[in-house]
Amino acid sequence: MKRLGHDSAAVADTLEQKFAGRCSEWMTGSPTDWAQESFELARDKAYNLGQQTSDSRGNPAYKLSSRYQAQALAAAGEQLAKAGCRLAMVLNRSVQ
Repeated sequence: MKRLGHDSAAVADTLEQKFAGRCSEWMTGSPTDWAQESFELARDKAYNLGQQTSDSRGNPAYKLSSRYQAQALAAAGEQLAKAGCRLAMVLNRSVQ
């Protein structure tokens, strides 16, 4: 996800600042709940591409709007932050 940045530590710091205080909210539920949440996000946002067109060979194609791209980038950042929080919770529980 190079659009978030090329330096993984800087991306992590940015996401941590942006979503500060949300970890406890995201750590509720089970892995099954998290998978369902991710599925719904993908179905409703990522795969909702808009109007289908065709390329020069007649193959199905989509032109992704700048709005779609901005929303996808925001969703990807939030999903990365959630994954970090949830992974930390799972790892912390495994050593208790």
